[in-house]
Amino acid sequence: MRAYVAGLDLGGSSLKAALFDPSGIAVFECREPTPASGGAREVIETIVRAIANLSEHVPAGQTLRAVGIGTPGLIDDSGTIHGPAVNIAGWQGTSLTDAVCERTGIVCIAGNDVNLAALAEAQTRGCDELLLVALGTGIGGGVVSGGRVVTGNRGMGGEIGHVVVVPDGDACACGQRGCVERYAGSAALIARYRELTERGADADIDVAEIARRALAGDADACTAFANAARMVARAIGYALSIVAPEVVVIGGGIAELYPPVVAAIDVALGGESFPYIRACTRVESATVGNRAGVIGAGIAARDLSNRIAADS
Repeated sequence: MRAYVAGLDLGGSSLKAALFDPSGIAVFECREPTPASGGAREVIETIVRAIANLSEHVPAGQTLRAVGIGTPGLIDDSGTIHGPAVNIAGWQGTSLTDAVCERTGIVCIAGNDVNLAALAEAQTRGCDELLLVALGTGIGGGVVSGGRVVTGNRGMGGEIGHVVVVPDGDACACGQRGCVERYAGSAALIARYRELTERGADADIDVAEIARRALAGDADACTAFANAARMVARAIGYALSIVAPEVVVIGGGIAELYPPVVAAIDVALGGESFPYIRACTRVESATVGNRAGVIGAGIAARDLSNRIAADS
């Protein structure tokens, strides 16, 4: 029997949460500030509080059957965080699903936030084979194949931001050199623009301002985005040869601020990928927007609820 479920999207600044009815419609949504510097205990408390809030809006006679949570960082199928999440202190090693289930008594499933966003984009399109690339402070990735998220060993699949696009290139925080994140993330865009304009002392410039200037025709700003697009296309080209998706979806804050970057990646991909696979792959802008994580978490919770029902 289909039931009410919850989807939560944990970010560095806020936790978004939604209650979904049996037809999959969000009937109530709320948001809590994330105590990112307070450690895992405070973050868990925030999640539990949000779930309690959602539970109060479940109609009489119904119950909240399952909770899905999207989180930054690497997370395995057991719901344990592996590797640090750069925007949440002390998150590594947290047994997220166990902690939430123990506190709420509700079955819980958790996954990487970009993976769940990819699931939302795929289901919105009715597409079973999809690669999501999220451009922002970092470069995130999520792969959907056969209609399911490909998480890989210990949840480490889809990390396209750490594909090496410049051998022996700039050092990345992950320990490698030349990762695409170092050439197309927010910091890289700002650094490239300063280099092009010789405005190294312009400490207040941000991606939003560079995007505004590019949209107004600033040649240096356009060049900075074009350079980033080429590097992203190179990383996507490598991925196409492995997963061969039907569609590559480009999302994230940078794509929202500067939509032409999607077309630039599409064009650049022609010279950075296996032609036969490229000819069968569309490149599109994300359509679900900043609710993709919470919607994807709700889909994961619904699938969990249905599996439990089928097994009972």
